[in-house]
Amino acid sequence: MSVIRRNPGFCASVLAWAFVLVMATDILAQDAIVEDLTDGPPAPVSRDYVTGFAIDGFDPVSYFTDAQPKNGEVGYELRWRGAAWRFANSGNRDAFRDHPQIYAPQFGGFAVVSLARGQLVDGDPQVFLVRDGKLYLFFSALQRAVFEQAPEVVIAKAQKNWREINKLPAPVQVEAAKPDVPDGPLVPIFD
Repeated sequence: MSVIRRNPGFCASVLAWAFVLVMATDILAQDAIVEDLTDGPPAPVSRDYVTGFAIDGFDPVSYFTDAQPKNGEVGYELRWRGAAWRFANSGNRDAFRDHPQIYAPQFGGFAVVSLARGQLVDGDPQVFLVRDGKLYLFFSALQRAVFEQAPEVVIAKAQKNWREINKLPAPVQVEAAKPDVPDGPLVPIFD
């Protein structure tokens, strides 16, 4: 406190440099994007407000390959659904580019339990669970424990709220058509 009182220019300098750093980080994040994937519905993606990176710059593929989040590296980025995504290496970036629906966190990286409760809350990329080949993020470890008690119920409620929030149509229920084939062989085998 006394440093600021004695030197008010110091405080202004620190704030100016902080602003420059934030702007430079944002510009670097935008300039480093090597590809732009624009497929899929315009559903929101949870991203850091300072850097613009989805899931705080963690590599979404690493959750599947390393069973833990790894920080993405500069130069291994792409843009998908309005957010910048970082990756630990080019192989992970290429895997995500080819199959983003597999590696991207469910519900855009928002906390699944909060979404089931009707709230759109950013998920913490370090509090996660991969279940049935899908990545889910949570606000806290307590939410992950709640999810593990009844995952089907939480996912169903979250999907319903996700459709309502994003004004997406309800999924169409289609019954599988039964083939018109007799139970026995079509051609006599033993004559």
